Amino acid sequence: MGTPPLRNINELYDEGIVNGTEEAEQFWGKLPKDFSAIGSLCDLMDTDRDVDRLIQILREFHKEKGIYSKRVERNLQSIRNGSILGGQQPIVLGGPSFIGNKIAALVFTSEIMEKEGRNFAPVFMIGSYDGLQKELIRSYFPNPISPNATLLDLETDQLPNTIADKIELPGSEWFESIISHLEESFRGFRKRVKGAQQKLVDERFDHIITLLSLVYRQSTSFTDMFIRMWGTIANVVNDFGIVFLPTSHEDLKDFYLAPYLHFLDRIETYTEKFNEMTRKIEEMGYNPSLPNRSLKYSPFYLICKCDIRINPDIKKEGDSRIAHAHCKECGNVVNVPVNKIDDLKKISSRLAPRVDTSQLVLQDILNVKVRISGPGEIAYYAQVAPSIRAIGVRTPVFVKYKRLFYNTPWNEKLGKLIAGRKQGSLHSERMFNSLKRRIHALKTDDKDEVHLAELEINSTIREEYNKLLTKAGKHDPAVYLSWQFGRFTPEKFGQEVSWIWIDMALQTGLNDYLQTYYRMYTTHSIPGTAYFTNTNL
Repeated sequence: MGTPPLRNINELYDEGIVNGTEEAEQFWGKLPKDFSAIGSLCDLMDTDRDVDRLIQILREFHKEKGIYSKRVERNLQSIRNGSILGGQQPIVLGGPSFIGNKIAALVFTSEIMEKEGRNFAPVFMIGSYDGLQKELIRSYFPNPISPNATLLDLETDQLPNTIADKIELPGSEWFESIISHLEESFRGFRKRVKGAQQKLVDERFDHIITLLSLVYRQSTSFTDMFIRMWGTIANVVNDFGIVFLPTSHEDLKDFYLAPYLHFLDRIETYTEKFNEMTRKIEEMGYNPSLPNRSLKYSPFYLICKCDIRINPDIKKEGDSRIAHAHCKECGNVVNVPVNKIDDLKKISSRLAPRVDTSQLVLQDILNVKVRISGPGEIAYYAQVAPSIRAIGVRTPVFVKYKRLFYNTPWNEKLGKLIAGRKQGSLHSERMFNSLKRRIHALKTDDKDEVHLAELEINSTIREEYNKLLTKAGKHDPAVYLSWQFGRFTPEKFGQEVSWIWIDMALQTGLNDYLQTYYRMYTTHSIPGTAYFTNTNL
């Protein structure tokens, strides 16, 4: 029969949220049952940080990008108390809709903290230190005639692992081609709505294209366009006051040096704990997200003179530590000492944090109280968080944002059709009864009933999806799996994960896009569960 496949470590996190298992807490620490419990798990300790300089750098950055406001300034000052952190690598045209979800979760969490007297800054980290890979340069829009997706590609010939901050933004011909692809797919869906609804969806599409055109013309790079787009939606269209943290900003890189050195000085303790947690994860029947670490593991990437991100080894030569790396693209060989801060200062502009140290670095400069994360981040924190704690660094409360499935006129029409055939659908009486149950529980402020309703909605989404998979060979179920569940390839699951943010914004309009995510959250919401909202034109 063979060995059963290892489970995703995210499942342990989800079980820990619902059941409060000690097994989960050894990885992530105390887990909140719902959003109302987050504040009670936050420590109120401060750290010795150069906050004034940090705030000034970020203030100037927001003003230069046109995303500064009085609320941004208020939140910049709140960094003194600590922060609530989310983040994402830059992705072409703004990327999938879950980025909007992360931003809304940041806002909601910061507001419930504020009501409890904890004024923490909502900070969105731009992971522009990441290397060029297909996840960054591709976004997808639903295809109106098949389960396939419409590809929106950056079309760059820059080398893999070019640092994201150095990826160039293509010329106007590329942008016009992208808009043409979007318009073609949009026309196919537009035909499915009539009358006033058609006029409304036309207006919303025009608003979206205007925003894209505006930020494209203002931007000087791939990363710049990403920041301007989400900054405009969050802080101009909505007055959320999100603090955006550009990790590759040259004036911030000196802030990272002390955490790097802290890691290097304690590499034995870190690797021992990391590999211990990897073994535990495997012994419990789960799949570790990251490979084991060795004593040569570096806390940073080196950015080569050709802008390629290369992975150094840390070698011991007597009492000295040497970062050694060889660039396969240009042949450049790097051998630099990394024994003290002065060594690191000499190469600070060429250093970029890694998965293990990004949280350590951000914890040091931002005093992070809460980390809003997706499934991928939660998975690798199972190994990274205990290891960071082992070298004396506090970790935040880890909160997985809720996943959202949303309605469209074309999804609803097709969903009702296949629901009538008993093939599986979110457009079913079962789903709408669960939604009514949740609404009633919220009106009566029945915490336990809200929890039960949310778990019921979560189960319904999973079960209807699995039912549809058995019919995936038929055209209508396959199309519904694509449009409603974002499954245009076997490994994809989730509208907001698969589809560019534009798909949902067509249903809500730009003004209500982030607000739709925000309204999904309540103090009784369970982290990590999936939800369905009846967005419609």
